[in-house]
Amino acid sequence: LPEDGGYKFVHTPCLLLDENGFYENVGSDRGMNETGFSWTRSWVVPDEEESPEKMSATAWFQKLGSTVSTVDEAIEFVKNNPKGTGCQGNYIFADAGGNLAVVEVGFQTVTVAGKWSKDDQGLAARANRWESETMKPLDISSTENPVYYNTSDYRYNRAMELLQENAGEINEEVLKKILSDRNPQADPSMPHLNEINNHGTTDGTVSAEIYDIADRTFWYTYG
Repeated sequence: LPEDGGYKFVHTPCLLLDENGFYENVGSDRGMNETGFSWTRSWVVPDEEESPEKMSATAWFQKLGSTVSTVDEAIEFVKNNPKGTGCQGNYIFADAGGNLAVVEVGFQTVTVAGKWSKDDQGLAARANRWESETMKPLDISSTENPVYYNTSDYRYNRAMELLQENAGEINEEVLKKILSDRNPQADPSMPHLNEINNHGTTDGTVSAEIYDIADRTFWYTYG
C-alpha cells in the first residue's frame, strides 16, 4: 500500500548492480494494482536527455501503480510525468475494461504503437527494442544495452508467432507454454540466448508473470 494512499499494487522491482556491487532499485518491470490495471516493461535505451524535473524511478512507479486504473490514464501518465533512467522502455498496458496498449516511452518522446479495446482483436509482444518508425531512430540499445538488444529480434518475432498461433484460445496454460518456449537452435555459449525462456551464460530470464486481470490475479515465478 503506498504511503500516501491510492490503489494497492504488487510489482517486480527492477534492480541493477552498480559499480560498487550494490543493487539499485531503478523502477519496476511488471505490476498489477487492485483495479486490475497492469503493466509490463522491457528495457530500451533512448538517445534523449533525461528530464531535469525527473523523480526517482522508484517514486515514479509507485505513483503509476497507486493512481492509474485504465490504459488511457496510463498513456497520459507516461506523457505527463517527467522521466529519467528506469522510467523509459517498451510498455504493454492493460486494464479490467479489456483495453490494451503498446506504448514506447523515451525520456522526452512517447509513442502509442498500438491500442485496442475489448471489441478489437489485439495481440502484442515486446522485447528490448522499439518497433515503431517514430522511435526506432531514438533507440541506441544496440550499443548501450547490446546483450539484450542482440537477441530482441528473435524473441519479439517468436513471441508474436506463438501468440498468433493461439489467437482466440489464449489462457493461463497457453501463456505458460509461451513463457517456457525454448529454441533448439540457440547457441548455449551466448551470454543471452535467442529464446523466450532464456538461460544464457551470464544473462537471462529473471522471472515470468501472467496477469488474469478479470480476476485481479498476478501469477509470478522465478526464472
